Amino acid sequence: TYCYQQGTSMASPHVAGVAALIREMHPGMPQGAVAALLRSSASPLSCPATWPAADPRHCSGGSGQTSFFGAGMVNAANAVAH
Repeated sequence: TYCYQQGTSMASPHVAGVAALIREMHPGMPQGAVAALLRSSASPLSCPATWPAADPRHCSGGSGQTSFFGAGMVNAANAVAH
């Protein structure tokens, strides 16, 4: 059976690319600061309102930090604007 999934296999290369853009703009920025900037510049995502109650995968948290979306969707424009 096949189904639509999203997760780290798609998120990782996108976040790594944005991290590279940040390091290009700020070559001396420590890795912890790069990670903090990635989190703070992400576009927040809330748990899906229509998620089936019977589904064993439960989303918890509020806008800006959820068990499904972490800090949200990486936002390259926000990240390099800082």
